[in-house]
Amino acid sequence: MFSRLQKKLANLDAFPKVDEGYQRRSKSGGLVSFLISLVLFYLIQSEVREYLTTKQEFEFLVDPNIEHTMQVNLDVYLAMDCENLTVDVLDAAGASSRVKHSLNVVPVYYTFAPLESRPVNQKEPEEDIDVEQIIRDARKSEKRSDALDAEEYNACRVSGSMKVNKVAGNLHITAFGHGYGGSHVDHEALNFTHYIRHLSFGHNYPHLVNPLNNVYERAESNFDLFQYFISIVPTIYLDSADNVLLTNQYAVTDSSKSLEPGMQQTQVPGIFFKYDLEPISVRVSETRPPFPTFLVRLCGLVGGIWATTGVTYQLIRLVTRRAH
Repeated sequence: MFSRLQKKLANLDAFPKVDEGYQRRSKSGGLVSFLISLVLFYLIQSEVREYLTTKQEFEFLVDPNIEHTMQVNLDVYLAMDCENLTVDVLDAAGASSRVKHSLNVVPVYYTFAPLESRPVNQKEPEEDIDVEQIIRDARKSEKRSDALDAEEYNACRVSGSMKVNKVAGNLHITAFGHGYGGSHVDHEALNFTHYIRHLSFGHNYPHLVNPLNNVYERAESNFDLFQYFISIVPTIYLDSADNVLLTNQYAVTDSSKSLEPGMQQTQVPGIFFKYDLEPISVRVSETRPPFPTFLVRLCGLVGGIWATTGVTYQLIRLVTRRAH
């Protein structure tokens, strides 16, 4: 039964066949076939790799989001006592709030100028990112497991996420009694040497570069002022499965100076993140060609190369025969 079905299928073959008696095999033909097979193998690999690789398309548009708040993610180490620090936000709408209570502010032991740190203007090296791992890490709160005596702590870690108004603002870390009310912190206790482990606005986005990640700055005096001027660009990320992720990217410039006695009346030492939002947003779309398109391209590649090679080979043989 099965053999009869095979014979019927063979009789339905619409492709022309050349009788073996009319076929002429040669070493040159075999060599050409072998070389073409190698080329085809390489090209097929390239096509498969291109199909499996998602491409990113960028376009600019007016920010369509009407959200009134924005999430800020912060993780900073400072060479100061946590009890002497205050974290505040002042925005363009006139709203002022102390956000220290909504963050994790804990004393830690830390070696400043870690190996992974870098200056602000030095680009962070690119690396492959596991998106699922990023999301898992973002939900974790890192805690030091081994207990230390109070006198062994040499730094303060300020970390966590907070909601701020989606307008230009100023997030700053200063000392009590310097610019804000409260008990006046002794000048000798001021040291705004800091390491910014992470700073981002909105949800994490795959391949997003945060320019202030792993930035280290050393204070040269007790009255150093560090300012970071941040321009935030709303970003819409659309993956190949049409999942939408709203986040933000930013660019930054920085300045620092030591305040002279006369300047301390108008400026205070500390770390100031001055951010502003751009009205233009960026939409990043991941695209991948449809599977039928991939099959058509693959068939066209294989058939086209074999047909072109066959015609070219026959022309070369014809010219060679006439030359002899």
